[in-house]
Amino acid sequence: MKYLLAALLLVPLPAFAQGEDKGDCPDASSTSEIVVCLNELYSTAQLEMQVRLDGLVAGMASSNRVAALNAAQAVWKAFRQLECESQALIAEGGTLANVLGASCYLHMTRDRIVALNAYDQTN
Repeated sequence: MKYLLAALLLVPLPAFAQGEDKGDCPDASSTSEIVVCLNELYSTAQLEMQVRLDGLVAGMASSNRVAALNAAQAVWKAFRQLECESQALIAEGGTLANVLGASCYLHMTRDRIVALNAYDQTN
């Protein structure tokens, strides 16, 4: 079963080389280039998320809402770390582990930005 899972993981490898969507690392041609590219995109997304959080906090009149958002963000960060570590472990220490981990951090952060952007509309 473990080998079947490993074989199935190899199927989407061209997607990483080309970028999961056309914006993710289309020019990267090696595992290390993919990881560097994903980490650069993650850094940009992380900054965007922090700017969004800062904007939300600045617009909140209630200290209870600020505390709740900060607590939610801390829990989300812990979840993201554990989730991405779990996804990277699928590759059991191989070079693909770095790609899986970096991709997870990037996509979870982008998803969080979408959630934060919707925050004003739902809260």
